[in-house]
Amino acid sequence: MARKLACRVTSPNLPSSGAARHPKQGPPTARPRVPGWARVLVAGLTVTLVLELWVRSVEAHLPPRNSAGVGEVALKRDRLRALATTPGTPALVFIGDSMMDAAVDPDAFLAASNRFPSAYNAALMGARLQTQARWANDIVLPTTKPKMVVHGMSPTLVSSFGMDPQGLSVYDSILDTNITSVKDDIWSTADGAASDLSSTIKHRNSLRYPSTLLNATWARASGGRPFGEFGRPDGFWEKALAPTGQIKEFATGKSSGTVPEGLLPHLRLLVESPIDYSQVDQALAIYRTKESPLVVVIQPAALDAMRTSGINVDKWRAISTGLADHVRAKGVPVIDFTDAGYTNDLFFDPFHLNAAGSRRYSADLARRVADLCQTDPALRCP
Repeated sequence: MARKLACRVTSPNLPSSGAARHPKQGPPTARPRVPGWARVLVAGLTVTLVLELWVRSVEAHLPPRNSAGVGEVALKRDRLRALATTPGTPALVFIGDSMMDAAVDPDAFLAASNRFPSAYNAALMGARLQTQARWANDIVLPTTKPKMVVHGMSPTLVSSFGMDPQGLSVYDSILDTNITSVKDDIWSTADGAASDLSSTIKHRNSLRYPSTLLNATWARASGGRPFGEFGRPDGFWEKALAPTGQIKEFATGKSSGTVPEGLLPHLRLLVESPIDYSQVDQALAIYRTKESPLVVVIQPAALDAMRTSGINVDKWRAISTGLADHVRAKGVPVIDFTDAGYTNDLFFDPFHLNAAGSRRYSADLARRVADLCQTDPALRCP
């Protein structure tokens, strides 16, 4: 009897009033799924962190954020501001790359000009055409409001090879960052603060080119010299720039009469590559929104040295002629110095005039601009 009672009490099918009731068991509970956006976020943060640590580890071998041309950008910005405190000064500004930077001596230009009372060379070393236009649009023209802009161009700016060789593009990206850094607005301030916190942001322009990061990694692994040791020494730009903006680095010396061996393969590729006017058109579009009339000048080059070194000078001429025709078709007057008779002794190297070449070029340019002023009323020359 006792055994039957025990069976009744312990049987799961016959619960008694004193026994605990067990809840009905369902299927196993599934683990909560991680949303897709969360997975993407985690992956993105992981990649960002890895990249940040990578860049920090090789930072000494990357081009510094404000290296190279920051001195020129900042000094010329400050001098333009100082000049602009006198209304109408400078009356004329020159824009371009190192060819224009070395070529134009504003004092020699003014001595040969009866049109302009003041002028400033605002060209930037190493600037590609897109950066030249941004420099003019963001800094030079709003600061000075000149009566005229003379913009120097050459085949190096429209050859599809010359527009984007990697080394120059990295330098140009740094210049672009430098222009941002000297602007007085909230975005530039925020960019500077973010760059102080993140190496990836600081070096983002250089990192557009993956080989730059790979080269920096190899340099660190192999014990190569830090990038800063290849840069300009402190105080370089203060000594290199004349008060009128011209760079004096190319003033002394004469061309050897040939193209340097290291430059030859690049120059051959440049004259053989397709032509691309897209950056020219972008620059001209910017100038059309400004009040200052524009004149484009095709820069002289050491054609004799090119010919001696086996460069196809006829193709160089053809690129220059095509560039001049393209700009004229956009309604902009052009002065072409391609075949102006500039001999090797007037050059420091195949592209940069020395002091003698600069004096001649500046006087010739002043006379050619004066001729345009007489024949083209749209320029509204003073």
